[in-house]
Amino acid sequence: MGYENLIGLFGTHVVELVAVRRNPKPGKGPIRAFFATNNWGLLNGIAGKTALHFRAPTHPPPYSAKAKNLFTTWDILMQDWRNINLNNYAIREVLPLKTAEDISMFWQYFAFILKPMTAEEKTTFMDNRGYRTFTLDGVKEFMEAKRNEQIMSEKLGRLT
Repeated sequence: MGYENLIGLFGTHVVELVAVRRNPKPGKGPIRAFFATNNWGLLNGIAGKTALHFRAPTHPPPYSAKAKNLFTTWDILMQDWRNINLNNYAIREVLPLKTAEDISMFWQYFAFILKPMTAEEKTTFMDNRGYRTFTLDGVKEFMEAKRNEQIMSEKLGRLT
C-alpha cells in the first residue's frame, strides 16, 4: 500500500498491524504489533486526550519519515507516537471510524476490551505472541451482544 493510501487509511480507521522492528530489542521477537490510528477527530477530542493520553505533535521530527520509508502514527496501547517500518509490515485488521456509530463502537470496545488489558496482555500483543485485540467481525459481534444485553435489561426493568 502506498504512503498516501496509508495516510488515508490511518486517518479514517483504527488499524491493527505488525511490522519488523527497526531496532531489535533483547528478549523480544523481531515483530512488533500495533493498534494505531491518525484519526484527528478521535485523538484530538476530549476522550482521546483523556483516555488515550493523546498529545498533538509540537514540531515535525528532525528527519523525513517518508524519505526513510517510515510511517508515523499514534500507538493506542503505548499511548505515544510510533514509526512503522514500511519495508516490512502487514495490516491484520481495520476498524472504521467514519461515522458517529463507528466512533461510538470504538469507544465502547476500548472501555470493555483495551482499557482493562493488563500490562502482560499488552506486552503479549505487542510482541506478536498470539494475543489478538480484535477482528472487525469480533467487534461487531461484541457490540451487538452488548446492545442485546442492554435491550434485555430494559425489557426486564419494564416487567418489574
